[in-house]
Amino acid sequence: MESEALSALAGKLVPGRFYDGFFVSEYGRLEALRAARYNSAFSVIILTIDHGPAIDDESAGLEALKAAARACVDSIRNCDVAGLTNDGQITVILPETDWF
Repeated sequence: MESEALSALAGKLVPGRFYDGFFVSEYGRLEALRAARYNSAFSVIILTIDHGPAIDDESAGLEALKAAARACVDSIRNCDVAGLTNDGQITVILPETDWF
């Protein structure tokens, strides 16, 4: 799927709380700089949904992706950021965490 299509799709999955790849990567870059400056930690979770139906506007694959996006958004704190990156993966950035 092209990056423009993924960007548009990200906004439809969980409006207002699920971001596109540009925002997630930029937020991750800024969080890495902040963590280095203040000697703190952060975590990144990358979810890949494989072996499912193809994702398009009317498929079961889109419903599976919506369910995964909703589960991520419902499970994270307000300061965490989740989104669909350009390679079709769900990425979650968790500031001030050291879980791994």
